[in-house]
Amino acid sequence: MSLYVLDDYYPWLGTSFRIAEYNWYLRNIRDSFVFSAYREYLPSRAAFEKAFPDLGWRVGHLVDLVGKPDFFYNIFIDNAFDYLGIYEAASVPFAFTLYPGGGLHLNEPEADAKLQRVGASKLLTAIITTQTTSRDYILDKGYFPPEKVHFNFGGVADSEYFRKNYFPKKKYGQDKDTFDICFVATRYDPRGAAKGYDVFLEVARNLVGLSPGIRFHIVGDTWWDVEDEIDISFLGDKVIDHGHQDTSFFPEFHSGMDMILSPNKPFVDPKYPGAFDGFPTGCCVEAGMCGTAVLCTDLLDNNVVFEDGKDIRIIPYDVDGICDIVLSYYNNLDSLYGLGDNCRSSFLRVYDIDDQMSRRVELLGLDSYLQSK
Repeated sequence: MSLYVLDDYYPWLGTSFRIAEYNWYLRNIRDSFVFSAYREYLPSRAAFEKAFPDLGWRVGHLVDLVGKPDFFYNIFIDNAFDYLGIYEAASVPFAFTLYPGGGLHLNEPEADAKLQRVGASKLLTAIITTQTTSRDYILDKGYFPPEKVHFNFGGVADSEYFRKNYFPKKKYGQDKDTFDICFVATRYDPRGAAKGYDVFLEVARNLVGLSPGIRFHIVGDTWWDVEDEIDISFLGDKVIDHGHQDTSFFPEFHSGMDMILSPNKPFVDPKYPGAFDGFPTGCCVEAGMCGTAVLCTDLLDNNVVFEDGKDIRIIPYDVDGICDIVLSYYNNLDSLYGLGDNCRSSFLRVYDIDDQMSRRVELLGLDSYLQSK
């Protein structure tokens, strides 16, 4: 039995959730291979082979796809739509995970047409949704047969990596002289409003005078050039730009972070007004697994697993409200670091990769493909 995964970014190491999920398939599913359409495939494959020398031979370019598998799989609606011709030409069944992003824009005609076309394929066996918003949307629209729609909260993250590479938390006033607040995201719209960059900066503006030791950290590509549109000179030397970073950067980085702020907001991208982020974002997931207190919005009420105030802190989309919450933790460090500890244990539990993947394999009907069978 063989499984072919088709993707548009793998094996780029910067797409950590793809690396986690697809590598799991390659290690646990008999005769599984990934075929990539990534525009920088060759240099990315070279870096991938260096990081994972046991898996490189099972990764190929999409143009070199040969043979006929028993099953196809991909993530995102854009990919399912783009590769549908391959699936149908081979007359091979397929399934996919409908993550937020990747063409899932609510109430946009082009996106809806893709959902309809893929949902109408007789070869589609299953679709996994990870957020209640996306599940309810496709069911309400009637784009997919209800019996093929499955719900499995959250994405795939390499929990084992973060367990094994844990760095103990450095605490303000004990192990360090700075109180460190980070913002980690990739920018898609001009001012970063979808990720809450503008709100983060306003929070920073209000808090920058809180203490001589306060520091703000920005991680992610293309953020710094927003400086031309949003003045950040008021932060002076209290802001540090770390640029884009791969997974290996974060365990040590987060050991020095006191909290991550993610005031993201749906439906504000001017190019894709129906776009929204998953809850919590992948950057928050990695932060939580490192023991950093996660403070994030949930404007679409997608939280179905975490206890607010214990496992995570849900914040309002409001600068003053966020500042009040940050100050409450600044003034009660035991509560802050207790939240961070709880974030680590709950995020490692919810995103345990073997648990996440075993449920996905069952929902996708891939049980018989497992190596152990």
